[in-house]
Amino acid sequence: MGFDLAIIGGGIVGATIAALARIRRPLARIALLEQHLVGTGTSLYGGALRVPLGTSRTHRALTARSEDLFRAIEAWGGPLPGRPLPIVWIVPATRREAFAGCLTGASEAAGPATRRALEARVPGLALDPGEVVLTGPPAWHGNPGATARRLVGALRRQAGFVAYEGFRVAAVDVRPDGCDVVGADGDVLRSRQVVRATGPWLALPGAGAQPAGLRTKKVSALHVDLAARDDDPAIVFVDDDAYLLPDPDSGRWIFCISSDEWDVAPQRSGLGVSGRDRAIAARVLGRHAPALTALCRGGRVFCDGYTDDRLPLVACDPGTQRLVHALGGSGAGYRFAPAMAEQALALLGLEPGEAAEVPASMPQADLVPP
Repeated sequence: MGFDLAIIGGGIVGATIAALARIRRPLARIALLEQHLVGTGTSLYGGALRVPLGTSRTHRALTARSEDLFRAIEAWGGPLPGRPLPIVWIVPATRREAFAGCLTGASEAAGPATRRALEARVPGLALDPGEVVLTGPPAWHGNPGATARRLVGALRRQAGFVAYEGFRVAAVDVRPDGCDVVGADGDVLRSRQVVRATGPWLALPGAGAQPAGLRTKKVSALHVDLAARDDDPAIVFVDDDAYLLPDPDSGRWIFCISSDEWDVAPQRSGLGVSGRDRAIAARVLGRHAPALTALCRGGRVFCDGYTDDRLPLVACDPGTQRLVHALGGSGAGYRFAPAMAEQALALLGLEPGEAAEVPASMPQADLVPP
């Protein structure tokens, strides 16, 4: 059986590409290939917060576009897992104006009552008089793995879509009329076009050249043995690139830090909370909430593909429009997944708005216009 589009990778980015492709071309034959189970890898271990933030104009545009596309996907397939989450930003007063410009909505300085409430809620939280607590648009606290599984579940109920789990790709042979996706077991799947959305698995044998400027970096979040409530906000320490995330489902908080471990292999057996992680957490918490340091036990750790500018890398493999890479989530793949999907589909020739132009009787056809 041949396909119009094969997507390698069943995480949040790959699942979102599949959903958006189905929305824009309802009759396309789509295959999703995942080496383990849908929604595992970085989507299982990574952060679960879509924040209304962009450190550059392009970041802000991608964030806003992704939120629009998430709404369109929900209109197609139903509500996705998650909830709105209040968020506060702890930022030096000297950087308030510059940082406020990075938010995708209006912000304001919290009053004394909010500051006192935060300090009462988090043991030992000490807000310096020179720091401003900014409030603004809520974040979205979701679950990338559960979202990927929800999308793929909706797709599986439709004709023309299949998801093959346990399909480890050994090579992608690009031909003038399509691609042969070769499995590690020798199975061959034929598709007119292929998108690689493999997260931190940057080097895929025979699947085109690894795009330049990509590296893997560890993504770390420590568990904090402090009860979380439904009304607790996320607390971001802007200067430290770290945040406290309340997770009522697990009954605790999660402290997400910026790890300094690069070029790590995406293997679960080799990744875990390290002494370096604890040292980073202790350094940040020592400035803001020292009492939490002793409450950090265990955590969730994986890795992701990163770029220097933290922008996703979505590009055709050199010399062909048959193979597209959608990589470099830089720890924000959940936030950028719909925008990455849209960019990948545009490279395949499927521009926004085409779904409305597809007649019900249209035959199955190549995703690339003739």
